[in-house]
Amino acid sequence: MNGEKKEEKMILAKAMDEALRCEKENRICHTDLLDMRMQGKLDSELKYSGIRYFFYGGYEGSERRMAVFLPDWAEEKDFFEDDPLEILRVTHKQGGRELTHRDYLGSLLGLGLSRAKTGDIIVCSKGADIIIDRELEEFLLVNYFKAGRTELSLSVHPLSEINLSEQKTEVIKDTVASLRLDAFLSSAYRCARSKAQEAVRQGLVFVNNAECLKPDRELSEGDTVVLRGKGKCILEEVGGTSKKDRTFISIKKYI
Repeated sequence: MNGEKKEEKMILAKAMDEALRCEKENRICHTDLLDMRMQGKLDSELKYSGIRYFFYGGYEGSERRMAVFLPDWAEEKDFFEDDPLEILRVTHKQGGRELTHRDYLGSLLGLGLSRAKTGDIIVCSKGADIIIDRELEEFLLVNYFKAGRTELSLSVHPLSEINLSEQKTEVIKDTVASLRLDAFLSSAYRCARSKAQEAVRQGLVFVNNAECLKPDRELSEGDTVVLRGKGKCILEEVGGTSKKDRTFISIKKYI
């Protein structure tokens, strides 16, 4: 735990250095790609600082995002004139084992890459779209040719071509005692309610991109929930109630 806190402090310090550099050099600066927990911590640090910033991960709804700092003269559109992110499209041979998010992430980290240089990994039936820092393009095209024993083919695309329509999902239909966060987590991730509450209190759960530490938070239709290490879900539909006064819900779970 102490090691994790030390790493968090280093990431925050590095991010604040970029914010100060933006002010000192009067130019647009940005951090590496941050997980949702670090985005929340940085947001808390910056909220009342007067520093102009926004988070960006390549597409609306992205989980891993960089903080972009803007000097007085700049607007968000100025940053996108030289967007540092792009898509690495990975396809694998058909007929073999379908690869998972963990397979792609593990094989990337196995190359010695920092997680901070890669964004979301969007898995589909034929492979995945991986958001990367443009600096990695040449290295990956030369060195990234296998995930485990599965051979990969690579191509690079602009973010406008990101493939979100074929993301692998499953639909979970269930009834819950209430729309509390812990009840939703128990249903979506097939875990005991006590385990769900523990995960929330440990800061592992995010609702609509913001860390949530309250197991009793009431959810609404359309809310997005992420459990670190277990993936993302959307509360797609809230229905009526059963004879036992439980609420029907439909969950879209990304797998």
